Amino acid sequence: MGDSALYSYKISQIYSLIDKFNVIANQLKNDYAAKCNNVIESNVDNNTKNSILSLMYKNYIKSYNSAFNSLKNKIDSIVNLTSVPFQPRASTSTSTSETNTSTTNTNTSTNTNTNTNTTSTSTTSTSTSETNTTNTSTNANTSTNANASTTNTNTTNANTNSTTITSTNATNQPLVPFPCTQSIKNKYALLIGINYIGTPHELNGCITDINNMNAYLTSVGFLSSNITVLTDNTTVKPTKANILEAIKILMSKSKSGDEIVLHYSGHGSNSFSSTGVESEYICPLDSVGSDGTITLSNFIQDSELNVSIRDKLKSGVNMVAIFDSCFSGTILDLGYEYYNGGITDTTTKKVWDNPATQGQLILISGCDDSQTSADVVVENVDQSALTYALLKSLKISYDFKTGVQFQHKISYANLITNIREILQNMDGIVQVPQISCGTPMDITSISVQL
Repeated sequence: MGDSALYSYKISQIYSLIDKFNVIANQLKNDYAAKCNNVIESNVDNNTKNSILSLMYKNYIKSYNSAFNSLKNKIDSIVNLTSVPFQPRASTSTSTSETNTSTTNTNTSTNTNTNTNTTSTSTTSTSTSETNTTNTSTNANTSTNANASTTNTNTTNANTNSTTITSTNATNQPLVPFPCTQSIKNKYALLIGINYIGTPHELNGCITDINNMNAYLTSVGFLSSNITVLTDNTTVKPTKANILEAIKILMSKSKSGDEIVLHYSGHGSNSFSSTGVESEYICPLDSVGSDGTITLSNFIQDSELNVSIRDKLKSGVNMVAIFDSCFSGTILDLGYEYYNGGITDTTTKKVWDNPATQGQLILISGCDDSQTSADVVVENVDQSALTYALLKSLKISYDFKTGVQFQHKISYANLITNIREILQNMDGIVQVPQISCGTPMDITSISVQL
């Protein structure tokens, strides 16, 4: 074969090795951080903790260096090749594994179900959007390259609990974290999913959303003990009082350097005052009666969420809020919004006079304020459109539209672009997910902390 064929072979093999190394390295890092947290939260004395942490750090570095040196040796062998090795044709009966890095077109069947009810009072007209209460059965066959580059699943979710140093006893060594100390930062999450089971306004995919997000977060370093879940099926129900109390606890226990995630999947509503001022709401479980009666006083208004979340976020805390609900575009009324008006449009713009948040708060919402968020059926599983596209985007490391591989962790600009592209390829989906934030930022340069 010619030089170009040999060069292409070397490049593809090296990329494959690096992908595999990244998976191993991130698994080592996540395991190490989780074990450190377990030790720190244990009841043993500080001297014992420090001894255990020191030993764990040495073992971690040893394992990390071993994996890196193995990678280096394999790359050196490939670089020194003078011809492409003979490769026998694979048997046609061999099944493709989940770690296959080739692009596989997958047909995704999507049923979109949307229904809207309107509740009126003397002072406000309240639109409560219901999804999945009637079946319009819009089937979509979408080629979404669902299995592409699955070996990169963990490469975009590096644990950020530790700062980094460079090894001083070798050249060209990768960055590794400082040893764990008792000041290690924590990751907390509050996940709320409401299907309104047994009511005329029942949804089908919201609890699935929360289960999927829970599984994802634990896979990237969140401890199960630090994740609070509220659904129709949990002992503590997602009522208005319980949701506000859970948010209060989430905000109060976080401290500078911590990462926190709030995910709500359920009904949303909006209303207009007599002067035309719009308000958005989320609909707790106790706002919808078994007979379909809507209790407006049990809605949680955007202004209440402002007080509970935006105003309580501490300096140095990084928070991601996800609202997979109707009319959720500005549900937190954050001061800055990202307009995806063109390639050069990379920064958030001031849209409200609300003060900036002390910590970094990024809101990913299912649609703009005038739209509804859909329930969908993907691969025979009921779920919500935003959460499905969000989790799919977090698990890939390339631009969904162009196929260009990201060189670093996915940015928020990459994330929202991929989410929108995925939904645009699903028949019947018209919602446009939004990103807003509590402080001005260039979202092309900030990596997703999920």
